[in-house]
Amino acid sequence: MLPEYFAVVGSVIASAGGIYYAYLTFKGQVKPNRVTWLFWAGFPMIAFVAQLSQGVGLVAWATFVAGAPPILVLIGSLLNKNAYWETRRLDYWFAVAGSLSVVAWQLTGVPDIAFTFSLLADFLVALPTIMKTYQFPETENWQAYAVSAFGFLLAVLAVPEWTYDNSAFVVYLFLLNLSIAVFAARRPAVVVE
Repeated sequence: MLPEYFAVVGSVIASAGGIYYAYLTFKGQVKPNRVTWLFWAGFPMIAFVAQLSQGVGLVAWATFVAGAPPILVLIGSLLNKNAYWETRRLDYWFAVAGSLSVVAWQLTGVPDIAFTFSLLADFLVALPTIMKTYQFPETENWQAYAVSAFGFLLAVLAVPEWTYDNSAFVVYLFLLNLSIAVFAARRPAVVVE
């Protein structure tokens, strides 16, 4: 296990991957799915609040940092018409399912349940991007996701006590980013010149 401050170091590295992806979005060199990125900006904030209410330490900041770069990606996709992936009907169904998970959290008010529904919601809205990356890897940049995966791996290795609240979200973020990086790496990535 790494010292707990590596959770912050990992968060900064993961954020760098997200900021790089945002840069690529502004340049029109990736095509983010807006449904996914909209919710990726919101759901980590829900998980962050739930973690804080449970008294989770520095690891909670990895969750907070996960929500900041997606806001930039979303803005970039709105400003650059080349940085847009057409939203399909299925994407909206995943968004509805994710939103229902948030409603379930609101109804329960129990932090652990909120945390679980936040994870489920995030995964449901990630599915459009996962499917798009698998089918069209050229629309993504594997390096950005790999940098984020490495950062979240450091956060995982810095978990001080293996409890659900301390580890679930950073483990999920590591596996999610790693999966997308692998799918996107199947073809040459778009490189910034």
